[in-house]
Amino acid sequence: MKQLTRRAGRLLFGLLFGITLSTGGAVAQSFPNYLGEFPDGVKTTYDFGVEMRDGVELATDIYVPAGDGPFPTLLVRDIYSDGSTELRQSYAKFATANGYAFVFQAARGRHDSDGEWYPYFQEIEDGDDTLTWIAAQPWSDGKVGMFGSSYLASVQWLAALNGNPALVAIAPAMSPGNYYRDVAYPGGAFSLLSRASWGLGLVGTRTNTSYPVDWVGNIDHLPLNTLGPTLGFNVKHFQDWLEHPSYDDYWKPLNLEGRASEMGVPALNIGGWYDVFLRSTIGSYTTMSREAATVEAREGQRLIIGPWPHGWNRSRQNADVDFGADSLIDVERLLLEWFDYWMKDGEEPDMAPVRIFVMGENRWRDEQEWPLARTQYRPYYLHADGALSTEKPTSQSGKQSYVYDPAKPVPTLGGNIMEATLRGPHDQGPLDARTDILRFSTQPFDQPVEITGPVSAELYAASSAKDTDFMAKLIVEKADGSALNLVDGVIRARYREGFEEPELLQPGKVYKYTLDLWATSYLLEPGDRLRVDITSSNFPRLARNLNTGADFAETSEMVVANQTIWMSAGHPSNIILPVVPRRPQEAVSFSGEPLLRFEIDEARLAELAKKSSGLEAKSFLSEDEYIELAGYYIDGGRYRDAIDLYTGGLDQYPDSFRLRRHRGHRYINVRELDKAIVDLQEALALMGENPQPVFQRGKDGQPHGTYEHWVWYHIGLYNYLNGDYGAAADAYQKCVDTATKNDLLIGATDWLFNSLMKDGKPAEAARVLEAVTADIEADRSRAYYKRVMVYKGLLDPDGLVDLEKPGYQWSGGDITLGYGIANWYAANGDTEKAQKIYDNILMSPWWGAWAYVVTDREQSLSAK
Repeated sequence: MKQLTRRAGRLLFGLLFGITLSTGGAVAQSFPNYLGEFPDGVKTTYDFGVEMRDGVELATDIYVPAGDGPFPTLLVRDIYSDGSTELRQSYAKFATANGYAFVFQAARGRHDSDGEWYPYFQEIEDGDDTLTWIAAQPWSDGKVGMFGSSYLASVQWLAALNGNPALVAIAPAMSPGNYYRDVAYPGGAFSLLSRASWGLGLVGTRTNTSYPVDWVGNIDHLPLNTLGPTLGFNVKHFQDWLEHPSYDDYWKPLNLEGRASEMGVPALNIGGWYDVFLRSTIGSYTTMSREAATVEAREGQRLIIGPWPHGWNRSRQNADVDFGADSLIDVERLLLEWFDYWMKDGEEPDMAPVRIFVMGENRWRDEQEWPLARTQYRPYYLHADGALSTEKPTSQSGKQSYVYDPAKPVPTLGGNIMEATLRGPHDQGPLDARTDILRFSTQPFDQPVEITGPVSAELYAASSAKDTDFMAKLIVEKADGSALNLVDGVIRARYREGFEEPELLQPGKVYKYTLDLWATSYLLEPGDRLRVDITSSNFPRLARNLNTGADFAETSEMVVANQTIWMSAGHPSNIILPVVPRRPQEAVSFSGEPLLRFEIDEARLAELAKKSSGLEAKSFLSEDEYIELAGYYIDGGRYRDAIDLYTGGLDQYPDSFRLRRHRGHRYINVRELDKAIVDLQEALALMGENPQPVFQRGKDGQPHGTYEHWVWYHIGLYNYLNGDYGAAADAYQKCVDTATKNDLLIGATDWLFNSLMKDGKPAEAARVLEAVTADIEADRSRAYYKRVMVYKGLLDPDGLVDLEKPGYQWSGGDITLGYGIANWYAANGDTEKAQKIYDNILMSPWWGAWAYVVTDREQSLSAK
């Protein structure tokens, strides 16, 4: 049984847009747009009729690479085009160039396939039959993977319902999972524009992929159940959708999230913060991770969410926002690593369980779960004066009202919708003049605040109507005056208690409504505000509630509704925000990644604060006290505060070599090497040519080497980081000469050995190890002792570090030991094992440790 390691990813998203691959250049794309030619010897069969269990034949194109075979197969089942299009041909080129057979099939009733087209339901059996047919072919090794987005993603999950053993892995992007909730009736309101333009327009002919109707211009037609016939489309499934506005037996088989226990397939789930199926993408990941039929499938779920709309990974620009070049990923490499692992026993993809793009910051970040365990859910309350704050209202009568006229609905402007001109983040300024929107804003934030996770709202509201809609939209107001939508949600009032049994309103009565605003990830900057807009329409994205209480699709009658939102002590309307604590940034890695303050146990932080408080209260500090207080800051991960403290001490003690030595050390930690060497050289000069053995005190209060030793140690490290290994070796030889105890001798010898090895002097490197014998009086549990014993051939390196334990679980001792062992493996030709250790080091949180600093430097240089 294969299982993915729950590890932090590093390499995968070093594979961002712009990396050139052997299989072609990385381009903005949703799925492989392979730019090369077909490999020599590919055998092709076009429009082969694969027979389904009811005798219907589906048109299928088959591509088999040259070679002996049999081959694993990648399958795409499509409704939008046949296999002759350039994009579909690129799929076949991509697969065969990488040792896969490729099968392209038109779904039932589409293009050259027989049968009648009806979305979703028929794909369950047709997908199963196709998988069985592929596995039985002589060119097939029995393993099938599927990929594709939107409908091409939905057919993957529908096929997986059968538990067909041939389906080994899938990569669904932007896929529905709960078809009632996310395809047709979000919050109980019909998804009008998307369902009309897709559900009607797609079936104008068997091959029609362009919509000949101006849907936005005709979408206000009433009653809705005559829209199709009026425009010349008599489509059964669209009429069926309108006839099933509640969550009933028509929709329940298509709640795939509720059927996770029937599926046993690993899945690479890809979504976008502005995708119409975002909620399903997240839901598929979370339910499969928890309830899938096998351990392999549960552990084999991965989630990637970018800043994309439904047309994903095609441009860094999404509506009104440029999310930067890093917002685009290398899809070909991503898919190849995924399928090679599951279908060819390839190397495990180096990816975390969850990978999200944090908008505002515009950076990718690895996470271990969704929602994030560290999330703090904070209610922000609506106030009658238009404020939005964490303070609960105290008034007993706070409320605001507006009038909702279905004949004059609020127009759709941005959000999770298919329509290209309306979707994504849009400046909400064009809606500012409307009086049927209530607006509530926070004060400007004075520090960065991250909102990452599911967002919901609780509204206490009354309406004069028997039925109506309430909608909430979360917006970020920028300092430049723009106001960008983040998330929004709706609840149709009759479904306030659930979507199976509608219940009309008693006009004028206050009810509590819970709205699901889906999810987002956004970093607010100082000066930003958050705003919540409340209204009752979002047209044409959602069908208007006509406020009559009648079946929404059967009536043209409209009623104007008077809506009241309560925001009082007894009815505290609020939005619940997922606030993720942000640790301060302390440094930037050599590869350009932010390095955040370590997570420190609360008890330890309290202990450090107690120790620091006495010194912080003093108006005058000695040199020793500056060093002691800075040490507490460093133990709490506060490198910048420590550097500032040393700087303040140097204002008071300008000739202090001790403060310079400590500050130089910490400049190396935060990757400011030029500042570090200035401090270290000045410290050396201030000590004089024949320095007295001034001892540095360790944490136990006992001498821990001389200042001369440590200045040379860090000068050696500076040179090592800059690739001047000869100078590094000279410095570490001085460390060896000035070591006052064996533990220091071992550490200095280790770095001297590594410097000489990298300087191309293995014989000299071997000689320096003679000073450290196996029975030396020292702490033999320390990492440096074990490293030296490995170099001397006295200790087997295998098993000294746990390569199965993900790097984010490694301790500081693990990464220190790991760096030396990785160097040993690399020097002895086992580069694969060495690289795995280097990767794990860079997954660990201990970015200030020397092993991490050096690995960070070397890996960033090798990447260039």
